[in-house]
Amino acid sequence: MKRFIKDNWLFLLFTLPFVLICIQNRSPENDIWFILNNGKYIFNHGIPHTDPFTIHEGLSYVMQQWLTSALFWSILSNFKKYGIIILIHVMSLFLMYIYYRLLLTVSQKKKLSIILTTVTFTLMSDFIGTRPQIFTYLILLIELLQLEKYTNSKDFKHLLPLPVLSCILSNVHASMWFFQLIFLLPYVLNTIKLKKITVDEIKLRPIVIVAVAMFIGGFINPYGVGAVTYIFKSYGTPIINETIVEMAPLTFEDYHFKLILCLLFSLFYLLTFQKKTRLDIRHFLFICGTSILAFMHLKGYPYFIMIFFYCLAYMLKDFKLEYPIENKYFKACYKGIRIGLIIMLPISFFLTVYYSVTNYNFKNRAIDDIGQYLSENYVKEDIVLYVDYNNGGYTEYLGIKSYIDPRAELFFKKFNGKEDIFFEYYASIHNRDFDFDFFLERYNFTHLIVDADTNLDDYMKNREDYELVYTQSSGLRKLYVLR
Repeated sequence: MKRFIKDNWLFLLFTLPFVLICIQNRSPENDIWFILNNGKYIFNHGIPHTDPFTIHEGLSYVMQQWLTSALFWSILSNFKKYGIIILIHVMSLFLMYIYYRLLLTVSQKKKLSIILTTVTFTLMSDFIGTRPQIFTYLILLIELLQLEKYTNSKDFKHLLPLPVLSCILSNVHASMWFFQLIFLLPYVLNTIKLKKITVDEIKLRPIVIVAVAMFIGGFINPYGVGAVTYIFKSYGTPIINETIVEMAPLTFEDYHFKLILCLLFSLFYLLTFQKKTRLDIRHFLFICGTSILAFMHLKGYPYFIMIFFYCLAYMLKDFKLEYPIENKYFKACYKGIRIGLIIMLPISFFLTVYYSVTNYNFKNRAIDDIGQYLSENYVKEDIVLYVDYNNGGYTEYLGIKSYIDPRAELFFKKFNGKEDIFFEYYASIHNRDFDFDFFLERYNFTHLIVDADTNLDDYMKNREDYELVYTQSSGLRKLYVLR
């Protein structure tokens, strides 16, 4: 530990205050509820292959983040809600440290790596939260780090962890498992020697061997082929892209779109006007691939940010910055910054603990009051609940079987093997001619949580067999109950 601190004290000094203050989740993300619900079920009943949480019978189910769910539930059970936020801070530090080591490996510049690491995680701090992506980011960054170490040393031992990482990723976040193999492709193409283009020589055979081992390792999970092929069933549906914010394409009005354009323009400027900056084949392919991914889906934005500054660190490895070391004003300024960071460290720690204790709201802000009302006044096992897509995960976490929840892919026939429930839900929201009579008769809902002033709300006002029993103080949602 002493050696680690001695070697990395400057990194820790810069990043710890950032981790403690900038990456704070004062309320959990919406997906946390079905993740915790999955974890609770695993500990009580084992890993399911048929969905046990909705009102629909016999839906085939692949719990593609089962290990993440189990970990989150275990932490919540043992350390309560504060265990979750501590996990996020610890994972943030791990992520930043591995990323820092990656930049240091490709640039050999400690201060540059620290600065770029801080900038990178400032730009993507909103994407580090209570979701399996935090493990995906870490695994992919470790993969890149090991590949860069192999590129520098030509030592095959650096590739040995990759099959293990592949196995882990197929269990913590199977829908992103193919990303590991995709991240290998630029290195495969980097084995082609092109005059005045290829910079680093990489041998093809070790890459191919480890790719095969990674492919095999991915199948070591409770669902086998179902997990590693999850992505092909769960993505590419236009309705999902329209409904889920992170799957929507970026538009010019979006802050992320403009930022990506600015970063790409700066990259083009450096390559064009700075003779000492140069990209290898793999970095060029990484930039192109993640740019396309980011423009297609907001979910791809953090991958672009991490890849961009990793490539930038490589570009600047031969670029020398002259520091006025002997200038007394520069020395005083540099010393002042270090003292300021030392002072900031305990302050940031205190503020993080204070805000975590006082402001960390571990509840669903949208329907927490209705959920509590349902739990206190009705027998959960007797409830057949209609609730919207965003909030179904929370009611299921409370133990109430619900019509739909944020696991969007589960509600498509190509995934569940029975019916396209999501199309029905989408029509009920957007189609004014939707047959609500048939809809209610089909499912025999005993309770409905309805958004105010929607088609369903207008319809329920005229149903005499249902009674309005609860309206949120905000007026946004109502609870109708069968008389």
